[in-house]
Amino acid sequence: MTAGRAACRAALLVLAGVGACGATESPGEAGDAAYLRGRYEAAAAAYARVGDSAARDGLAGRLAAAQWHAGRLADAVTSYRALAALDPTRADEAAEGLGHVLRAAERAGDAPASRAAILALREVAPGRPLAASVGALLRSAPDPVLLTTVGLAAAAATDDRASADSVLLLVSAAHEAAGHCERAVPLAEALLRRHAAAPVLEPARVRAARCATRLGRAALAAG
Repeated sequence: MTAGRAACRAALLVLAGVGACGATESPGEAGDAAYLRGRYEAAAAAYARVGDSAARDGLAGRLAAAQWHAGRLADAVTSYRALAALDPTRADEAAEGLGHVLRAAERAGDAPASRAAILALREVAPGRPLAASVGALLRSAPDPVLLTTVGLAAAAATDDRASADSVLLLVSAAHEAAGHCERAVPLAEALLRRHAAAPVLEPARVRAARCATRLGRAALAAG
């Protein structure tokens, strides 16, 4: 358990104890009690019932965490994004939470949540390298436009040129595998122009030639 999560749990224990002394339990207190018992769906529902906007904003992080644990991954992405927008000083917390959501989406095979989490990470923590997230995106079989957009963003956000080249190669390979050679060729050719390292350069050269051949045959067949 990280120090941040330990502190959060300690705070929830205090709040739950305070709530137990009162005659009426507020939605926030009910959410804290449910969260501590591992009833995350109930906790998320309770936090969402908080009527006062200021109080609701203060519970944004707890709502997002409850939604993540409950498997409501798309909702958790929205809530973590809202948390960072409400309080930029908590952007790192939101980015960490989005990382948890992304890994959960990978395990669940939830392609829409994977894509949403990656795009939210790009927004919430623009300086955070996204290269590690591209593998999740490729496995989620996204649409080709989004794959290119996020792949290029990940490459641009990567400090290490070799890693950036590897990302471009992965995206090019994914396009070829999906039958989108018209998108794979420009990326492969870009790697050739960049004089990428041998482990990347040779596959890029082979892919560019193979896809160019396929596109040529398709053009001939179309007349």
